Amino acid sequence: MKTKYYVGYATSGAGRQVFRSAAIPTAATTPQYAGVIGPFRTARAARYMAVFGTGNPHMQDVASTEKIAALHPEWDEQAKRALQISHNDLTKASVRAEYKQAGGFAR
Repeated sequence: MKTKYYVGYATSGAGRQVFRSAAIPTAATTPQYAGVIGPFRTARAARYMAVFGTGNPHMQDVASTEKIAALHPEWDEQAKRALQISHNDLTKASVRAEYKQAGGFAR
């Protein structure tokens, strides 16, 4: 079975994390996540949801996020960088502020 991309809400407080799974994630198979969004067709859309989706009215579900990812591929490097930064213990608020300064639509 082909693996698909998901975004999980980490129970450890580490925020949203992108991961792949061949099976539909459940509480038993992914106890490290309090909740999961997905599946996403593309890794780019999953990254966008993880980084820019919190409180964003334009990314309410998987389909809308996939559309935004297809329309704005130029944001992908920034999303990759933001995920690396957030894993290095910087706050998501500072990542969103940096993105907003660069002209993004983050709240």
